[in-house]
Amino acid sequence: MFSINKNIALLKGEYPRRGPDFFIIGATRSGTTYLHHLLKQHPDIFMPQTKELHYFNSNGKYSKDLKKYLGMFYGYKKEKLIGEATPLYFEKGTLYDSDGRILFFQNETAIERLHHHYPDAKIIISLRDPIDRIESIYSKNFSQGKVTTTLQEEIGQELADGSRLHLLYRNRYDIHLKEIFKYYPQKQVSIIIFEDWVSDTNKALSDISSFIGAPYVEINGDEETRNTRESYQKRGSSSGMELKLSLNQETANIIKDELSPVYPYLNELLARTLPWKYG
Repeated sequence: MFSINKNIALLKGEYPRRGPDFFIIGATRSGTTYLHHLLKQHPDIFMPQTKELHYFNSNGKYSKDLKKYLGMFYGYKKEKLIGEATPLYFEKGTLYDSDGRILFFQNETAIERLHHHYPDAKIIISLRDPIDRIESIYSKNFSQGKVTTTLQEEIGQELADGSRLHLLYRNRYDIHLKEIFKYYPQKQVSIIIFEDWVSDTNKALSDISSFIGAPYVEINGDEETRNTRESYQKRGSSSGMELKLSLNQETANIIKDELSPVYPYLNELLARTLPWKYG
């Protein structure tokens, strides 16, 4: 029934002909799901029911005619603004091949493709403490059975000959932001800090609304939003993966050294000191 209803809606033109006005492009594990839930409830903003469309970073999906892409916005009801949230667009050279396997260090980038079609779009990026984000990415993949090594071993493998997760590379925010600024001027890019906005979502929504040109509307959140918020606000909970997750001092020092270009770059770019470890 869903596919029939969707086809009828597409025939009736119930999808945006122009595509998104703004994109939430990163970073993964930095509150983008929560942000998607919040903006989806704004009366003047349309967000697809499915978060992470993975169109511009998928060789199997991407086509320059955008026909299949626009069809992903089923349910559009002429809202003033349209957005998409796919955080992996943030990473330079990270694409999925036609079989759905993730590839790193590719010559083409999602942001290049995105800019080709939407050069005037606003770009929203949420950044999280790289150390916390490394642990979060690892924890998610470990719990899903995608990796069985310890976090220490993952870091060691990446330094030696590359690993499946590329935890250090994915947290070189300076590399990814410099690639984005090749295509989008800074006035079209809003960088928000996860640790700041997740504790004051009303201020964050006010700032984001102003940035994308939407009226501010206070949003308390539905059940899905509240559940997501609570998962972010949990701190220090114990886990059966504790030994897998915990960083020893040697590995922590390696991460600090490898990510050392990130902190001065962001401190200068944002004209502030960030509330992060090693920052």
